Amino acid sequence: MMREYERFMGLAAELMRAALDSWRAGNRRFAVLHAGMGCEHALKAVLCKVDPTFISDRSDRAFKFHAHGFGDQPGVPPLIQGRTIGLADSFKDASVVMQGRMPVSLQDFNQVIDDRNGVAHSAYHVEDRAGKTLSVAIKVAEATRKHLSVPSSDFWGDYELVFGDLAQVASLAAVGGGAAASNMEEAAETLARTEAAYAVDAVVPVVTSIVSTLPRWGSMRRSKDHQREITESVLRASVCTALSAVSRRAQQAAEALLAEHGLLPLPPEPHVPWPRGLSGRAWLNEVIRVEQPRRTQAANVLTVRLLVSRAVTEAFFGALRPNIPEGFDKTPTERGWYIGVTQPSAEAEIVFDCPGCSTPGMTGELQGQLEFDDCGCADYCSHPERTRTTARFERLHCPACSLTLTDPHEIEAAGFELSMDWDE
Repeated sequence: MMREYERFMGLAAELMRAALDSWRAGNRRFAVLHAGMGCEHALKAVLCKVDPTFISDRSDRAFKFHAHGFGDQPGVPPLIQGRTIGLADSFKDASVVMQGRMPVSLQDFNQVIDDRNGVAHSAYHVEDRAGKTLSVAIKVAEATRKHLSVPSSDFWGDYELVFGDLAQVASLAAVGGGAAASNMEEAAETLARTEAAYAVDAVVPVVTSIVSTLPRWGSMRRSKDHQREITESVLRASVCTALSAVSRRAQQAAEALLAEHGLLPLPPEPHVPWPRGLSGRAWLNEVIRVEQPRRTQAANVLTVRLLVSRAVTEAFFGALRPNIPEGFDKTPTERGWYIGVTQPSAEAEIVFDCPGCSTPGMTGELQGQLEFDDCGCADYCSHPERTRTTARFERLHCPACSLTLTDPHEIEAAGFELSMDWDE
C-alpha cells in the first residue's frame, strides 16, 4: 500500500509538471499557481515521512487522531473536517526536517508564497517576476525529491533534462499543440480588459446624468442640504445598480470563456468509499489523490473569475471618482455609502473582505448552515448543553463584484474554510 508521503509526493510531481506545462504554453499566471500548490504538497510529503501529524494544523481535532487510529473515539470529528498547515508553515517545518538541505531561505521562498496566494486569492499577479518565482519553486521541489529519494524521471517526467532551464522549457512545442491550453491566460486577460472598458463606459453617463439633472428638481421649500442628500441618495442607488449590472455581465462572460476552454462545468465531486479494514489515514490519502485534479481545475477557474472581477471593479471605481463632483463623498466603499443587494438569509453568515474587489471596504458574505452534535467532552465542558455547533459553509457571495462561489473546492481555493467551530 502506498505510504502517506508517497501520495503527497505523487501529487506534487503532477502539479510541478503542470506548472511547467503552463510555462511552456505561455500561461505565466497558472504556472505560478501550480508551482505553489506543488511545493506545498512536496513539503508536506517531507513532513509526512517523519510523522503524518506534522502537517496537522494547531486547530485540528480530526486529522491528528485519525492518523494514529483514534478516529472512532467520542469527541473526534469526522476525518473530512481535518485541517492541515499552510504553505508557509510547511516550508518552515520541512526546513527543520531537512537539516540544512533546503536550497533557499524563507525570505526567498516568501515570493512563492506571496505570488501563489496572490493568484489564488485575489487575482494579483506580477508578470515580470513569474520566472523567478517558478525557479525558486523548482529548487525547493527538486530538493524535496532528492531528500525523499524519488527518481528524477518519475517526478519530472518529460522535463527531467530541462526542468531547471525555463528558457528551454518555453522553447518546447506547446503541450499537445492545444490552442485552448496556450491561449487560456491571454483570452482571460483580453476578456478582463474588454469588461473593464465596458464598466468605464457604463459609469460615466450614470454619474453625469444624475448630478446634472437632480438639482433642477429643487423647490423653494427644499434647502440646499436637503437637495444634496436627495442627489447623493439617488447617486448611490444608481452607482450600485450600474456596478451590479456590469459585474454580473462580466462574471457571465467569464463563465462562458471557462466553458469554451473546457474548465467549466467542474466534474462531479468524486466519491471515495471507505472500505472495511482501511485505516482512516489511508482513506484520507486516497481522497486527496482522487480529488486533486478537480481541486486544481477549481483553482484555475477561480483565478479567471478573480482576474475579471478585479479588472472590472478597478476600472469602475477609477472612472467613478473623478466624475463625482466636489461636495460629494469620493470614497463610495466606506460604510454607509455602498448599498448591497439583499441575499437570502442563512443560519451561519460571516462578513469578509472580498477577494475579487480591488477597493478596500468591499465586503461579501460566506453563508451556510449550522449542525449540532454531542461534543463528547469527557469532564469539564464549555459547550452549551454539551452540544458542539459547527458551521458548514456552502456559498460565497459579494454583492459588489457579483463573485459567487458555490463549489466547495472553489471556496477553499479562495482561502476560506468550509467548516468552523461556531461556538468559538
